[in-house]
Amino acid sequence: MHKLLIIVVTLIVFVVFPALGFAQQTGECRAGDPNHESPLASHRVMVIAQSDGNLFDRGQAKIALEQASVPDGVLTDQGVLRIYFVNGVAGQHGVFVMEQQADGSFAILDCIKLDGVFEGNAVDPDITRMEDGRYRLFYYLGAFVGNARKPGPNDPHPIYSAVSEDGINFELEGEVFATTGITDPTAVQFADGSWLLAVARAGQEIVLAYSVDGMTFTDLPPVADGGIPELALFEGETVRLFGQRIWESNDRGQTWEQLQNVGNLNPDPSMVRRTDGGWIAIYKDFDPNNMPPLQPLVGGGTPPAPGQGQQPPLQPPVGGGTPPAPGQGQLLPLLPSFTPASNN
Repeated sequence: MHKLLIIVVTLIVFVVFPALGFAQQTGECRAGDPNHESPLASHRVMVIAQSDGNLFDRGQAKIALEQASVPDGVLTDQGVLRIYFVNGVAGQHGVFVMEQQADGSFAILDCIKLDGVFEGNAVDPDITRMEDGRYRLFYYLGAFVGNARKPGPNDPHPIYSAVSEDGINFELEGEVFATTGITDPTAVQFADGSWLLAVARAGQEIVLAYSVDGMTFTDLPPVADGGIPELALFEGETVRLFGQRIWESNDRGQTWEQLQNVGNLNPDPSMVRRTDGGWIAIYKDFDPNNMPPLQPLVGGGTPPAPGQGQQPPLQPPVGGGTPPAPGQGQLLPLLPSFTPASNN
């Protein structure tokens, strides 16, 4: 009898507890049809470990993760790079986060929870570290999975905010901005606590808004740029806007000047300030061996070749010569033996 009891308990330990562990890692991160390939399956996240924020050498880019899209990066208190992204694995539609490891590779940490729940309709993450050390996440809440109602052509698209101590479990702050046709938020916080927000509108313009408290945003004049925006603070209150082109503002987004003789980072750019003062450049690319069928352009015309679109040509290091040595500050370098994270 005792032997039988031991066998039963042992089976519970080896079967039930692993099952619970699996549920914690993946069962709570399910959204969408696992039997239907995601339209993001051909997307992948690329990282350029060294940049000055002007030109971007795609020859140095490494794949951080396959089947992942719309990336945005941030450094932890330890100077470790985290990248938030929308998962392209079937049945896992929503925002996940990966972190760079000691060998330079990346590992997925978890899916993002909003008030304890994985929301598969939350996409286009933009992550910011606030002065108090908390993570603030801006995202677009769409209708991609489940029974969510798709917005009509004149319905406003909502941008939400949530905050977190650990960067994984977020408390919802609520809707902060909404207008028709917008997606892909990006934000920066100024020294006095105010915020500048940028969003894409249907590939036609970049909509801008300013907020004193980070919760109530007021429209600013838009920028005529069809790219997916990324805002980054450079020196003082100088803000750069990365779209199809690169813009700069010295008056908190009231006016912008297009920069000349600089490179480009689209599509879906993200800029992260390194601890040594340089920049990490992150963007979305496409796997040429896993591309969906080409779709006709709205209004006709010929679609671009796979993996092309807005991608600019390779740029040499600024001023020529050899790029700076990797691994400055506390940020781990992307090593030659770099391998992407596993996304399955």
